[in-house]
Amino acid sequence: MIARVVGMSAFAIAVEETGDGADALARLGASSPTERGYDLLVIDVTADSYDAVELIRRARDLPRPPHVIAMSDEPEPVVRRRVPATLCEPFLHKPFFPVDVDRSLRRFHGLPEPIAASLDAAQRPAAAR
Repeated sequence: MIARVVGMSAFAIAVEETGDGADALARLGASSPTERGYDLLVIDVTADSYDAVELIRRARDLPRPPHVIAMSDEPEPVVRRRVPATLCEPFLHKPFFPVDVDRSLRRFHGLPEPIAASLDAAQRPAAAR
């Protein structure tokens, strides 16, 4: 389900899922200097099958570290006690939608929000409501 939502982003994203943190780290570290590698790691920080904080720290230590988006079905303050914002920003609460992924990617790349998204409902033209 997560891969489907991320794959529906307005950005061209090739999605690969892994079974656990060890597999994710192996794939992240397998890229040679001539390969593009991975730009983004979307991680469920409350999964029981791996230590999310350790995976994020090891991913950050790679020569070409990916951006990291944390996700969980727990409230953000609960997650932030385990995973500080300095390790991964932003946080997406499940369920999340492609627009949430897009907002995160725009932030990573310093891109502005689309004009319609930056206007509140009262400011939008009638056709956009």
